[in-house]
Amino acid sequence: MTDGSLAQNLDRVRAAVSAAAARAGRDPQTIRLIAVTKTVPVDRIREAIALGLRTFGENRVQEAVPKIEALATERGEWHLIGHLQRNKVKDVAGHFAMVQSVDSVRLVEALGPRAGTPLDVLIEVISARSRRKREPCRQTFHRLPMRSATTRRCACAA
Repeated sequence: MTDGSLAQNLDRVRAAVSAAAARAGRDPQTIRLIAVTKTVPVDRIREAIALGLRTFGENRVQEAVPKIEALATERGEWHLIGHLQRNKVKDVAGHFAMVQSVDSVRLVEALGPRAGTPLDVLIEVISARSRRKREPCRQTFHRLPMRSATTRRCACAA
């Protein structure tokens, strides 16, 4: 049995997505809803799956892997949505379908040899030079190995 508040919240979110899609002239079926499961227990994620959610996002590899393994028989897809440190790359392969937080050439190079299967990535590109340490600049974008074993398609937002 699912929690009524979760079902009600999901209904509200889906209605908001549909309304926004209509305003933008888009088909709401082309929009993927990603449920962020940071600090959410596995049983609650199972409730979300029962309500039809299939894509989940976690921002910490060490918290995500046990959840992904516990839900391995469920029909879910997992995205890493937070900053990925190179020392955590070994745990990405086989657990995540997408890494939404690739912010350096070095990270792409670290992911490449670890990816046993194709891995979707979103590449962060900052259009102006930034003083913040983790923000790549557009000048490094051309160095990314776009045809590496790591990526089968890349989406980039500047």
